[in-house]
Amino acid sequence: MVIEPLLGQTMSTASLKDLWERPKSRHHVVERYISSRKMKIAVAFVLGMLPLFACADQIDDLCRQELKSNSLPGMVVGLVKDGKLETVRSYGKASIELNAPMTRDSVFEIGSMTKQFTAACLLLLHEDGKVNLDDPIGKFLTDLPEAIKPLTIRRVLSHTSGMADMPGILLVRTQPMSYDDFIEKFLGKKLDFPTGTSWSYSNAGYYLAGALVEKVSGMKLAEFMKKRIFEPLKMSHTQTTNPNLVIPGRVRGYNWDGKKYNNAIVLEPSVAGGAGFLVSTVDDLAKWDKALSSTSLLKETSLKEFFEPVKLVSGYSSNYAFGWMIHTFEGKRLVEHGGNTLGISSELFRAPTSRRSVIVLANKYGYSGTELAWKLLSVRDGSWAVETSLVMKDPHPEYRGRFALALKRLAVNNPDYELFSPDLKGKFGTFRGLAEKVGLINLSKTMKSMTFVNGELVDNEWLARYLVSAGNVQAYLSIRFDTEGRVLGIDPIYRK
Repeated sequence: MVIEPLLGQTMSTASLKDLWERPKSRHHVVERYISSRKMKIAVAFVLGMLPLFACADQIDDLCRQELKSNSLPGMVVGLVKDGKLETVRSYGKASIELNAPMTRDSVFEIGSMTKQFTAACLLLLHEDGKVNLDDPIGKFLTDLPEAIKPLTIRRVLSHTSGMADMPGILLVRTQPMSYDDFIEKFLGKKLDFPTGTSWSYSNAGYYLAGALVEKVSGMKLAEFMKKRIFEPLKMSHTQTTNPNLVIPGRVRGYNWDGKKYNNAIVLEPSVAGGAGFLVSTVDDLAKWDKALSSTSLLKETSLKEFFEPVKLVSGYSSNYAFGWMIHTFEGKRLVEHGGNTLGISSELFRAPTSRRSVIVLANKYGYSGTELAWKLLSVRDGSWAVETSLVMKDPHPEYRGRFALALKRLAVNNPDYELFSPDLKGKFGTFRGLAEKVGLINLSKTMKSMTFVNGELVDNEWLARYLVSAGNVQAYLSIRFDTEGRVLGIDPIYRK
């Protein structure tokens, strides 16, 4: 930003001094006062705007870099402050074939972000006195397998029930699926682990949660959401993914095979159900975010349940509430959740203490906007930047050693599960846990260094943050340890 033209590039220092300091008459005094006051206001305004322009450039640079490095066809990003969208950026194509650009009004499948809306429906029914969060789901859905009936609503919504996930093949199903079909053909009859002893993501659980809303309310899940959430909040662009419906502004989803983009199928809503059957826009999601910061939709007691991570029977946190991942950073809470369908990804990233949120929507399968969201939050509020956070001496260097040893043992196919907490061991036995184990094995093979940055006590856990160098990448990683130094959980933060 050039300031000189405001002051007059042709003026000498003397003439400026004359203008500001040597009035010739009362008229000149008034004229000088008005002129100088206007000039001071103009300069102050420009100087005050400089940090915002700098932030804007950083945001644009980060988004364009993200688009390129992740081969994203397109993306829409929204930055929210005090419930209002203060910045919206659109990049790339909503449809490659039609050469249609992304816009603020582009409509995206939001995948697993649907879960927070399904959970909100059950909280509303709880407020209505129709369900208790500790009721077994079999009280209402009486045709479930015997192992599933005793699972409570709380355990189902927090993924701590032990219920197996849906078979992946269901995601590519294009034909409608009935509830009876799901129960008979696709719902696991046994638990992956004893209820409450571990955490493992289960779309099947949220499919049943959606069915529970329908059973108790007497309405279709989409109708209940529309009546109790979307209409009151004026979320006029949020509805089901219905592939047969013409939805103005609907974004085309893609997957990238390393050389070219391929069209992705539209998610069949009856297959995803309460686990992931919604589409929405950046503006609608900002309205949702605003409602979560007040009691306009849910009561204070419900909001507390909504965002409180559920405890495991061991007493340690699951780090998951009702449709929300919960993180802690220097004593402050981060609340977030993403979604992925076969060609679309989404992320809502909330920092309640800063009254800021970030929304990231993109049309590529397998992408996660969590890392970008954290970086964008850090641009707006530097207190969230890991790079500038307090650096401290590692009070538990032996924990890092145990983690490194655990990775090495995994890599040679000789795992020592005693280095992991019993809570995490239960997860490794699930389908999703096996995928996480493969990720850890890959990390062990490429990791060059692991440097402690800082950490904090969260309840009875030690939460440590490290800068990890693996291959050509440096990234911040947070690891939760129990009181015996065993690994409770591992969460990537962002690449350096």
